[in-house]
Amino acid sequence: MAGAVAFSPDGKILATAGTIASKPGEFRPTPFPPDPDRIRLWDTSTWQPIGHVGLRPGEDALVRSLSFSSDGRYLAGLCDDDKVRIWDAKSLALTVSVNDGGKGGGSAVFSPDGSHLAIVRNYSVNVVRIDK
Repeated sequence: MAGAVAFSPDGKILATAGTIASKPGEFRPTPFPPDPDRIRLWDTSTWQPIGHVGLRPGEDALVRSLSFSSDGRYLAGLCDDDKVRIWDAKSLALTVSVNDGGKGGGSAVFSPDGSHLAIVRNYSVNVVRIDK
């Protein structure tokens, strides 16, 4: 079962995070082993994996929420440590790591222009400016 999912704005990519029990578009086991700290990107026309990102070595956190920016350029992952990580959706490079001071689950979404990220955890909302 995936812990978080998000479609890119154009619908061409599906991002999944957490332990994946089935491939998107199918209900049978995936060939990938469970990997709770990895985000996989899938081509929605073929349901084949097209890439993945993971946390840095030594970081131990589960990805609880995923969100693409409205232009599809960035992918944000809210983790159960105190960070929201933002990757470039094409190069898969980590571009920003925001320490929002929260722990556990929640969600994070980009503003329509991509300049801010709204983060909700533990019944409080934090809006941070994203300087990419």
